Amino acid sequence: MWRRGAPGAMRGVMLATLVCLAAGSAVPLEPLDDKNAKCLDGSPGGFYHQPALAADMKRMWVIHLQGGGECSTADECAPRLQSPDGSSTFFPPLVNFSFDPSAVPVPDPNKKKDSYDSHHYYDIGGIYRGTMASDPVAVARRQLRDPTPDPTPVVPASWMRFGWWLLGDTPKTNPDLWGWNHVLVPYCSQDLHSGQRDGPIHVGDMEGLYFAGHLIVEAILTELDKRGLKGADTIVLSGHSAGGIGTWLHVDWMQKRYPEVRVLGAPIAGFYFFSYQYDGAGSTADTQACSLSDFSQHAWPSHWQLWDGFIDESCALKLNDRPWECMVANVSAPFIDTPMFITQSQTDQVVLQDHDCIPSRPSKGDWDVAVTKYVKEWHKNMTVALHLAVNKTQGQNGMFSAACYTHTNFSQSAPLIKKRSFMEAFTVWLNGGQNGSTNCIWEDDCGEICNPTCT
Repeated sequence: MWRRGAPGAMRGVMLATLVCLAAGSAVPLEPLDDKNAKCLDGSPGGFYHQPALAADMKRMWVIHLQGGGECSTADECAPRLQSPDGSSTFFPPLVNFSFDPSAVPVPDPNKKKDSYDSHHYYDIGGIYRGTMASDPVAVARRQLRDPTPDPTPVVPASWMRFGWWLLGDTPKTNPDLWGWNHVLVPYCSQDLHSGQRDGPIHVGDMEGLYFAGHLIVEAILTELDKRGLKGADTIVLSGHSAGGIGTWLHVDWMQKRYPEVRVLGAPIAGFYFFSYQYDGAGSTADTQACSLSDFSQHAWPSHWQLWDGFIDESCALKLNDRPWECMVANVSAPFIDTPMFITQSQTDQVVLQDHDCIPSRPSKGDWDVAVTKYVKEWHKNMTVALHLAVNKTQGQNGMFSAACYTHTNFSQSAPLIKKRSFMEAFTVWLNGGQNGSTNCIWEDDCGEICNPTCT
């Protein structure tokens, strides 16, 4: 729990306020002018800002960092260049924060990426309604050799379905924060929002790649300062997956940037520790099934150097001979002073399958004995690490830790712990606790993958 000028029972206040803008309206993409704030392919970064819908919430802000993996090799980076994960040329010109899929028609898959019309945007609770190349790896490699337009047809692209709920703009879907300023930071730098490269670099046989995630975040804040962010009362910095990692990296820096503002962190699926890949029977190492970067301890120095990664200052000073370790929350959490509400699965599906290389879970039954043993130990490590991250703050931090086999699938309706969703738990923490208690910890203790409300 954190309480410094907490807004109290905001739900009743906000439902009674004058609505000054229409919920569910399309929010336009705003490209950045900063020459250093570039996506992986060199296109300009950007953001979507929905001004406060409630007249008395103009000083309240939610800034959400989108997730979407990372890349550290040419093979990993190539397909990102032909999708919104690495190029703003694939960003939709409009977004809809209403969670209403019916408001977002599916586009014609044969339309070129530069021919969006007003219907080509995505709803934040569902599916990206833009396009990407049908064979992004092949197209990327061809275009590195020949910059002329490529005839490859485009196909619909999808983004993660969950993780962005704190940006919802209706009282039904986001009862307490619907009227705040909402800012979505689309993720196109593939560096966990950490990169500080102000020029292109080589990655293997690929040249002209930019890793500027931190520079994008910084440029967005500079633009938002002109719109009132400097005078904010509360800023919630949220993010899911790679954006959750970025939340841990930036939250104390943001508090120092705005020393008079109440800054809070709300990472979703962003609590990582070093990977120890599964190497038993059925391991998917060296296959496409284990598709994300190596997160083992020995790999982090090269990732950090490649991206010129931005890290928490206090952690870096303490670990001055190995600062790259501060990229993961399990290491940096003890040095973070800003209050955090951690939403995390106790057995993270994406981390286990795409970083740690276990086989996918069978549709019926369970894994074999070796994989089950590995997952059990992984679950134990995660729960211990989360306890340490929360308990060090003496009630300042909150947590929603679900016994699910999922990654970012946390919504306003599921999973539930003690009959609360993560959004309801977050609201209790935000408003100062419950029933006179400041202990805002929601944690399953039934074992591995045993919460029946998981999605």
